Amino acid sequence: MKANRPYHNEKGIALITSLLFMAIVSILGTTAYLTASNEMTISSNYRLAKKAFYDAEAGVNYTLAGIEAALADGSLNLTGDSVSVNYAAPSGFSFDTVTTLTRVSGTSNYQFQVTGNAAGGRCTLEVVIARDSVLQFGVFGDEEVDMKSNASVYSYDSRTTANPTPDDSTHEADVGSNEKVVVHNGTNIDGNVGLGAQEDGTDAVLDSTGTPTIYGSTQDLSRVDPDPMGAVGGSLAADFITYSASNDNASAGIAGDIISLGNGESLTLEAGNYYLTDITLHNGATLQIDAGLGPVNIYLTGGLEAKNGSSVNITGLPTEFTIFSNSTDKIVLKHGGTFKGTIYAPYAEIEMKNGSDAYGLLWGKTIDIKNSGEFYFDTALKEKWLANTVSVVSWKDTRY
Repeated sequence: MKANRPYHNEKGIALITSLLFMAIVSILGTTAYLTASNEMTISSNYRLAKKAFYDAEAGVNYTLAGIEAALADGSLNLTGDSVSVNYAAPSGFSFDTVTTLTRVSGTSNYQFQVTGNAAGGRCTLEVVIARDSVLQFGVFGDEEVDMKSNASVYSYDSRTTANPTPDDSTHEADVGSNEKVVVHNGTNIDGNVGLGAQEDGTDAVLDSTGTPTIYGSTQDLSRVDPDPMGAVGGSLAADFITYSASNDNASAGIAGDIISLGNGESLTLEAGNYYLTDITLHNGATLQIDAGLGPVNIYLTGGLEAKNGSSVNITGLPTEFTIFSNSTDKIVLKHGGTFKGTIYAPYAEIEMKNGSDAYGLLWGKTIDIKNSGEFYFDTALKEKWLANTVSVVSWKDTRY
């Protein structure tokens, strides 16, 4: 009789193999289910997050439109540290009502938050906005800006720097034209060059000779409104009519709507609105601006000639003095003269002769800065000439 050999007994091996196979299949099935379930959950959460983001983004655009509409109709005043608003989501959108605009410390910018909601998904966007300036450049000539050899345009802020030097320049000295910007050997623009377009759509060009220095970039823009304040046919035109009939000329002893100062003579204009048909300052003459009680504005319907060594507002700030012109007559700042203020003359040629210095803002039909002329754009004027539009300075998703 043969002895038992249990190690050769293979009974039940098929069952064990089957059970192991079923266990593996079960594990794989469970893993596949859990993976698919997790992916579906992740996908659902992602869709909700994206929907919440889109709701928040829609809220941002809705709020921006509301702010601009309120600025245009005068119902919103962006002053103070906190401004109350009420922009609730219209039908079909889901975002929390925006109730407050908060000033960003140390700036004139404001920020707000919009939270989008989507069936449990939430996304909050924090947005910082700045009110746009009506006058987008420190120097703008609708038909041409021509900067001769060694002419320079710098920028500074008169609120912090009273008497700037080139080393104080803040790289914001933007120059623009709808037709042509001409720069020559030694020209220095400490900012960008903005090229708009003519009325027929022809793009403006940069005409460069020699080795000029342009700190920023050359930017192709749509057509820039050459008369955004409306000196002709707009709101500013109405002011010309108003001040032609009632002005402060008599308070300064001005007769015949003309200022004509002889060599070395001086005249002081105090706070008010003056209506003039011509301004002539002979050699060394001084037109003083006393803005102690408020700004000084001149509404000019003719030309201005400031002859050699004459000065306008030499001891004041550019933000305190403005010349508005609706005329085609030239405005000329001659050799060695100094000017501080805004010249808004969209239909006139503005010329800075050799060695003249000007501070503020120049806006004309053409701008011609002669050899070695220096112009300093006062960036504080960005906040003086404010448009009813705003731009987004920055935004962020506060989840990250």
